[in-house]
Amino acid sequence: MPYLFEPVVACVEVKLLAHWRTYSETAVMTLHAKTPTSAPDAAAVEEIVAISQTWVEDQLADLVSADWTIYSIYGESMAVNPPPFFAVSTAINGTQEPVDEPLHAPLILLHGPRAARTELGKSYVFAPGASFVGEAGYQTAYLADLVTAYQLLNTALADGGYNLAVDSKKMGQCVFVNSVTYSPRLTIQKRRRPGFGG
Repeated sequence: MPYLFEPVVACVEVKLLAHWRTYSETAVMTLHAKTPTSAPDAAAVEEIVAISQTWVEDQLADLVSADWTIYSIYGESMAVNPPPFFAVSTAINGTQEPVDEPLHAPLILLHGPRAARTELGKSYVFAPGASFVGEAGYQTAYLADLVTAYQLLNTALADGGYNLAVDSKKMGQCVFVNSVTYSPRLTIQKRRRPGFGG
């Protein structure tokens, strides 16, 4: 199937690539950032990747099972093709206890300023430690910590002149995140391989 480029103005996509060591599985977690210019340049992409890396080291790693190692952070502009991009190799281990099911994926919901479907984004997080997973869902306190982590990412991006964002390929634009919530369900993400979203 040929690659179809769908431009999204003022948007940088960041992919966190992680390796689950027990069974050599690889997963991806995707974030978006809104930029002040319609066509983000290489410097903006690099800065957003650097902000994301600091967030992964300082916030996200403490909310992910130690079975996962985030080994790469890759960012690219979604406005032009071929896109300016930047990648950094990392070795950031999660700090929580092991988990039996690597496909556990707490779901964070990102809301734009309007209650429109095109302004609702989903972010599936790498699996947490086993003690945060129950038959009824993920622990509420853990999910609240994830929401706080995403809010801190939004603040860090704003300090650099950017915003955590929801992208809409249908509309060809991204909107800034106005609020962050979570799904209480026991969500599992099976399409997490690189190149398949997530």
